[in-house]
Amino acid sequence: MVWTLEKSGKFTMKSSYKKMYEEKNNNAVVAPRMKSIFKKLWKLPLLRRINQFLRKYVKNFLPTRDKLSYAIQKGDYSCPFCSQMIETASHCILNCSMVKLVWFGLLSIHTPDNINLEDWICSLFDNIQAGHITEDEICKITIVSWCIWTQRYDTIFKEISSTADIIIQNCRKFLAEYIEMSHKKPNSANGKNRYNLHWSPPPAGGFTINYDGSYLSNSGSISLIMCDFAGYHKGSRCIYLVES
Repeated sequence: MVWTLEKSGKFTMKSSYKKMYEEKNNNAVVAPRMKSIFKKLWKLPLLRRINQFLRKYVKNFLPTRDKLSYAIQKGDYSCPFCSQMIETASHCILNCSMVKLVWFGLLSIHTPDNINLEDWICSLFDNIQAGHITEDEICKITIVSWCIWTQRYDTIFKEISSTADIIIQNCRKFLAEYIEMSHKKPNSANGKNRYNLHWSPPPAGGFTINYDGSYLSNSGSISLIMCDFAGYHKGSRCIYLVES
């Protein structure tokens, strides 16, 4: 048996999902421009969660309040920062009056008023190709965007008050870490091989708990997820560490 969607003739999930996507979208394929953007996106030297955020950023998949209006009647759809406009991705990241202060205060950028967020970020990747901006500049822009988004999350779900100064201070921490890491050169003499880790199921009838954590300055969090022997999710929890 030969899998005709791969040159090797072997089945892969990637080719299977690609075929399903094309059939669902009337054989639509990713345009060459977007292929080039995604290729550059995944190579940016950023934390994986920031790369994932950028993917949603480019595809306009950010779960902003305007996208919930069809499902939640009489909800609060206003921007959590200014409370003056309906929250869209473009408003939250680019056009909010408070966010504009953040962009100018950190990177001296005047964000455009009448442009879609997806078009704006894609134009930045086009400018990399043309040599008008550098990869380092787009990394910094992405970090600032991500910090704005995480502050938006804290404002809505943790009821933490937000100001331009607070966002700028948080951004500076991540920008400083990025600059420090970008200046470090890998030491090949002491380098270690990286092994691909795969989840191993517990014995039949058993459960396994996987965990991960993060720490920054004087705060952090621990995440737990429990799965059964078949790989089905049975529970998860995120524990925020108390600031010391």
